[in-house]
Amino acid sequence: MKMLLSLSIVLVFLASCQQQEVIHEENIDNPLVGKWKLIEQLADPGDGSGTFRATDKNLQIEFFENKTFKATRSMCSLANYEPQTTEGKVDLNLEVLYPEGCDNLYDDVEFQIQYKMEDGQLLLYYFCIEGCGQKFEKLN
Repeated sequence: MKMLLSLSIVLVFLASCQQQEVIHEENIDNPLVGKWKLIEQLADPGDGSGTFRATDKNLQIEFFENKTFKATRSMCSLANYEPQTTEGKVDLNLEVLYPEGCDNLYDDVEFQIQYKMEDGQLLLYYFCIEGCGQKFEKLN
């Protein structure tokens, strides 16, 4: 009887551990979720000497739990001068943003912006020959 009781306790303990593990895997933390504000921009002149410099462009991006985002300006180019908002999707595995409504560089390739997290900041890298990007800080 003691053996059966001990076995039951062990099985209940193992089952609860497995259930907690599954719950943890389903709720993987997405560091992008929240609002981000553009603080610096990189536009290399073509000789590799470019650095991120402060900018006063009013661009914010909000990322959502469902792997989508919404930006306060166009994300179709580094200029971001168009006042319309941009929505799109995020691929967390490839670290790529796919803004909607942007012209494709090639007919068979969807427009995309590479991103990476570095020192708590979000860096976006657009397709350009000289090297260009944007740096964001998290607002919330």
